[in-house]
Amino acid sequence: MNLYGLPGRDQATEAWMTELLKKLALGQDGWQLQSYRHWQSGLEPDVAYEADRVAVNETDMVVAKSLGTLVLLTAAAGEVSPAWAVLIGIPLVAYDAGRRTSLREFAGGRPTLFIQQTRDVTGSHAELADVVRGISTVTLAEVAGEDHVYSDTDELKSLIENWFQTIR
Repeated sequence: MNLYGLPGRDQATEAWMTELLKKLALGQDGWQLQSYRHWQSGLEPDVAYEADRVAVNETDMVVAKSLGTLVLLTAAAGEVSPAWAVLIGIPLVAYDAGRRTSLREFAGGRPTLFIQQTRDVTGSHAELADVVRGISTVTLAEVAGEDHVYSDTDELKSLIENWFQTIR
């Protein structure tokens, strides 16, 4: 199994995601991290462009944060279908009804761990719980916070590893 990381909008999330992926002990063979074109170009993120670049297969676990969750859902509308997914900091403010439906369909197709801050400024844990309620393949973890940063990679590591042990 390989891990595939889809960081958030800000380039600082590249180092954060690298740190998290390096810490995870899931029996993986390795990991890969996608960097985004807009980090170098200064343009707005292009979700469709980044989704076309996602390179995962059926045996991969994808770990995505914020913008990375939008990239993953867009890629999943095509041929990308990871076996497991960890979605951190879902930016619900960017999820219209169609995207929320896509999120539910994606999560219903594989074991998916959602990690959301209690009062994340882009969508709270309670709001996300309402969106994914009733999906048997979903595990929802709440972490303290309201800044959408998710800086405690040790806590995230523990949540991800414990979840993976229960579903494997």
